Amino acid sequence: MLERAGFETGYDLDALIETAQWMAGLLGKPPAASLSRAGGFPKVGA
Repeated sequence: MLERAGFETGYDLDALIETAQWMAGLLGKPPAASLSRAGGFPKVGA
């Protein structure tokens, strides 16, 4: 949400989502965060 509003967070959301999905696979449970299940926002201008 912050990145979509134009704020720099310094986080790589795609890498965080990938890590959450990897961990969910190890644990055998779906990720708890909605963003991890839905995926990131489309890139602006893409």
